[in-house]
Amino acid sequence: MYTLRREDAADHVADSLGFSVYLTSSRVDERVFVAHVAKVAVGLRRVRVDSCHLQSAWQCVDKLLSHRNHDTRAIAYTFLDVCLELHYDRVPLGMRLAIFQLLATGHGEFLRRQNSLRLLVQDGRTVLPFAKDLGWVLLTLLETSDAQKELSSLLHCILRRSPHALGTQNQHQTNSDDECVDVEPEIVTSITTLLSGRADAAYARRDKDACKRFLKFMTILVNHELDAAAATPECLASLCGLVNVKEDGVSTWAIIKHLLSGASRYQVLHGLLGLLEAPVAPFVVRGAVFFIGMSAWGSQRVTSLEVGRSSVLRSLLPAVQSPHSIVIFEVVLSLQRLIKKYGDQMLIEWDLVFDYLRRLFPWMAVQAFADEGPADRLAGELLDTLLLVEALHHPKQLSDPPLSSSHRRFQGNLYDFYAVVEVYMAYCPLATVTNLVTFRAEACHPASDSNWLANLHDLVATFFAPTGVHVIVRLQALSVLHEIVTLCRHICDDRVLDDLFVPCLQLVHDDDDPQACVACGRLHFEY
Repeated sequence: MYTLRREDAADHVADSLGFSVYLTSSRVDERVFVAHVAKVAVGLRRVRVDSCHLQSAWQCVDKLLSHRNHDTRAIAYTFLDVCLELHYDRVPLGMRLAIFQLLATGHGEFLRRQNSLRLLVQDGRTVLPFAKDLGWVLLTLLETSDAQKELSSLLHCILRRSPHALGTQNQHQTNSDDECVDVEPEIVTSITTLLSGRADAAYARRDKDACKRFLKFMTILVNHELDAAAATPECLASLCGLVNVKEDGVSTWAIIKHLLSGASRYQVLHGLLGLLEAPVAPFVVRGAVFFIGMSAWGSQRVTSLEVGRSSVLRSLLPAVQSPHSIVIFEVVLSLQRLIKKYGDQMLIEWDLVFDYLRRLFPWMAVQAFADEGPADRLAGELLDTLLLVEALHHPKQLSDPPLSSSHRRFQGNLYDFYAVVEVYMAYCPLATVTNLVTFRAEACHPASDSNWLANLHDLVATFFAPTGVHVIVRLQALSVLHEIVTLCRHICDDRVLDDLFVPCLQLVHDDDDPQACVACGRLHFEY
């Protein structure tokens, strides 16, 4: 009797929407039935029905979603969308799950299925009943759908409103102490890895819209504490590439800064450092150098990242080996930011800075190439970096009081600094070279250095003997020689004559510079 009552109730409910004939008979004209479904869909926009009516109607319509005719499927999807959009609160859970399975296992019709899926999860508000399989369904659609833009919008809505719902069944694990620990759902990481690969392809073909969708997706991840998924090596590489796009630089840095400020900050920093030695494109390495330098000592330094400047400098050294000027240019800019902001506080860092400058010197002679953008500016930026150090030692403001050795702004080793200046001497301004001669002259006095004669010989051979040196520098070197000779005239005449005058000044009569000839003649006469 109970079974009979259920069948009678089902017939009554179906009859109220006009589906009883379809339920009880197998010989129903299909075109008539499809037309009736279309009328019912229109009627459901005006009339409210209860759960039983919807459930019974769904049993009649569900098979039409896989019909061979496109128009018939479209009518079935319209009926489904009306039920979910206007009668969602009366759609039973079992019916929702059945709809989800049909949408998940369907073929083709990607845009219609995605729109229905969006209505089913209410733009991400009702995800929990489908959380076990929803992530994998989205991943499958990402791999196969031809409506990626709409799918990205759906994915963003789900993550924004229910960020931790995807993969809920796998989101908790138990450690050795039987404590429940939250772990990042694997499915979100898989989705992120897939999208990062597409972002790389979009960057290569200059698809700015696709790049912006990826950055929007990454912003949602970091804003909802899904850092582990956002910090994969693939994602970091994609972000390092996108920072080279002028329009996306600010938003990309905002994402990285958020990651470097979060709980996974050292993992993110390690990932960025790993890109310096990874076989990736040069613009990716350039982005990694920018992020590392900006977070360690840039204008938007990440204060929660407790890493010493010398450690970061040492870790950046692999980037110096890059054959691409775009990478070297960013390294030089990063050094400039460091010196400008912390130059007067640096101690042990100067050894590494000078090591950088020595390693980078070959780039002073590199010519610009059409595909290497900043190569034509690289030599100038390298020289500016060296002059920044000199400005710490020799303030440009003449009104500044002289600084004592204990209060000078440059606290590095002057011998190391001027050794680098000598390497760059051919490109340095005249004032810098004269400062170098003045410093080298301090080691040429007999009272200050036991190797004074060798130092004096080296000074004359370096700054006077080459005829290509500026005449002011040559005359300054000759003036140092004159001063030392006058000072020790009665101490070691023979040594000065044999080691200095004869080797360095014997060919002065062939010198093309008249000022140098006159000065040497005067020195010969006085000596």
